[in-house]
Amino acid sequence: MYTTCLAKAIKKSVILTVNQWGAMVQWTMNHSCTQLVNDASWLTRINSGQDVNTVLAQELPKWDKVKGKPFTQLATRRASEVKLAMTHTDQIAFPPC
Repeated sequence: MYTTCLAKAIKKSVILTVNQWGAMVQWTMNHSCTQLVNDASWLTRINSGQDVNTVLAQELPKWDKVKGKPFTQLATRRASEVKLAMTHTDQIAFPPC
C-alpha cells in the first residue's frame, strides 16, 4: 500500500537508491499517503529535480511534531530516516526495472 502510493507520487524521471526509497517508505508509513501527496514539501522538491539527499536532510526533520509541539520520538525517527537515505549504495530501487 505505502510503496504503491509512493511509487505513484514520484515522477518516473527520479532515480532513487534502495536506501533513499526505504527512508521515504518509512516516512509514508508513519504519516500517510494522504499527507504524502497533500503536504510533503520534500516530495514536490524531489519531483522538481532537486538532489534527493539534500532535500531529505532538510525536509524530513521538519516532521517531528505532534499537535504543533516537538516530539522526541519523531525527531529520532526522522534522524534515522535521514541517516538511511544518506547511506551510500549503488543499488537502484526506483524507478523499478
